[in-house]
Amino acid sequence: MDLDNITSVGLWVGLALIALCWVKVIPLLFGWIGFGIAVPSFIVEAINKKNMPPSKSDDNSGETS
Repeated sequence: MDLDNITSVGLWVGLALIALCWVKVIPLLFGWIGFGIAVPSFIVEAINKKNMPPSKSDDNSGETS
């Protein structure tokens, strides 16, 4: 499994647990577990997006023909 897939799954599972806790479907403890899963996944995704090289289409946006 790829790191991007793992962080995406972790982020969505964590957010789902937080949402279920917020609407009082599951106990508060599971909401905190969801928070503990979502935050590191969010940080890893943010770091990965920051380290991605800029796309080539953005380089030519200021030029005119």
